[in-house]
Amino acid sequence: MQCPRCRRISEEHARSCTCGFAFVVEDMQALPAWFAEIRRILQSAYIAAPTPWEQSGKGGTFEDWVRLRIPISECVTRSGTFLDIGCACVSLSASASLALAPFLILAALMAFYWNVC
Repeated sequence: MQCPRCRRISEEHARSCTCGFAFVVEDMQALPAWFAEIRRILQSAYIAAPTPWEQSGKGGTFEDWVRLRIPISECVTRSGTFLDIGCACVSLSASASLALAPFLILAALMAFYWNVC
């Protein structure tokens, strides 16, 4: 597994990285600080990306980004809230007449995944 803090590769079942980053957080008191660090790591990585599609978490070309998201966006057939888990699909809504309110949860979901898995 790759450490989000230092990018070192660790054993698959390692509980922490040699830099001190915890892959597993057992102390509930430490969990808020862990989530805050994950948020800082993700925000800085996304903001540092040079293109809007890379800022959504997708590397590669703009054409790849669009091609991989159109099938999802075509499923949105009415206005409402759209649960966008880090893919920025809401920006590709199939119809300009739809009013979509994105509900973005990438950072929270990834932080939860990294803690549990």
